Amino acid sequence: MPKITVCIGFILLILGCIGAASGVAWAEQTQSRLCTQFLSNARSLEERGDFPAALEKYKIALTVDPSSSAAEKGRARVSRILSQSADHYYQLGWQYYEQGKYGLTLNAFLTALKYQPDNPQASKILISRPLPDGYVDIVHVMQPGETLSTIAKEYYGDYKKFDVLAHYNHIDDAAMVPVGQQISVPQLSSLSLSLLIGKEIPWPLEAAAVAQASWPTEEKQRLSGPVTGSQDAADEQILAYRKSGIDLFKQGKYTDAVFELNKVVQAAPKDALARNYLAKAYYQQAMADENNGNYLKANKSYEAALRCDPECTQCAENAKRSMDRFKETHYTKGNVHFTKGELADAMMEWQMVYDADPKYQEVEQNLTKAKSLLEKMGKIKNTEE
Repeated sequence: MPKITVCIGFILLILGCIGAASGVAWAEQTQSRLCTQFLSNARSLEERGDFPAALEKYKIALTVDPSSSAAEKGRARVSRILSQSADHYYQLGWQYYEQGKYGLTLNAFLTALKYQPDNPQASKILISRPLPDGYVDIVHVMQPGETLSTIAKEYYGDYKKFDVLAHYNHIDDAAMVPVGQQISVPQLSSLSLSLLIGKEIPWPLEAAAVAQASWPTEEKQRLSGPVTGSQDAADEQILAYRKSGIDLFKQGKYTDAVFELNKVVQAAPKDALARNYLAKAYYQQAMADENNGNYLKANKSYEAALRCDPECTQCAENAKRSMDRFKETHYTKGNVHFTKGELADAMMEWQMVYDADPKYQEVEQNLTKAKSLLEKMGKIKNTEE
């Protein structure tokens, strides 16, 4: 009886180990399946240009499987794109601030935070600055013939800043300020953007450390120099092209998106956001061409996408595949024409293959053979005539 008990116990121990092993295998399979699902979602979001959402999915994939190299590469790639885009808009925001274009300044800084919510530089810009000890506004009394524009010109050197005075003094109609009214003229450096544009900033700045940070006096030194009016106009045009290109991409109009985004890249070759969308537009355009059998056109678009995004391994693989299909398709068509005695058509097909790859299979020999036969047929025809 004791022997039977020992045997039963031994069997149960083995079954328990098998069950535990099965449980581990099941857990690993579940982990792999979940990670793959989140990676697929992340790539889809990245393809659509929704980089913040894609980053979150890559992070979740890493949480599920910290050893996933694909998730880590995706996280690093998207983080880099977001950081570059945020920095671009941050720099642009400062240029607008220097020119007194505070509405554009706000939009640029908020866009920087959209791409990188924890960007400390852009966040600081949107925080009201503490006034220095002993600070008081200049008080100007309106005189006959004066307007807020003339006062802005007198104190700020720019009549266009009349709206700053209107917002600061709660004046609804800047053209209807009576003589004798006292106008407080603040130093521009003392104002937050919310006062400069006359409304609250619609952005949730939640980090306590950012909220308590002092105004960054060194930030202006990041600019290489003053921006001229022509540069400003060019920047606004680039922004318009970029927005148009991205909107077209999201609408699935990839050819039009390529056209618009190329304008941006030609003017600003280091614009990471435009280059990324341009790469994706080329890629989508290439996929459509490949599905329609336009393999050579698809190949060129895949290569264009790869130039915009050298890290796109799928672009390189698809470029090779589309070229292989192009050569195979036209080589086969040439063979079919040749067997039917349609030598000129066969040569036309093989010539396209030869131009793409002179060493492809026997394309060079086939061209020589077809050309020789055509010459012989021509001689025979001349003799008969």
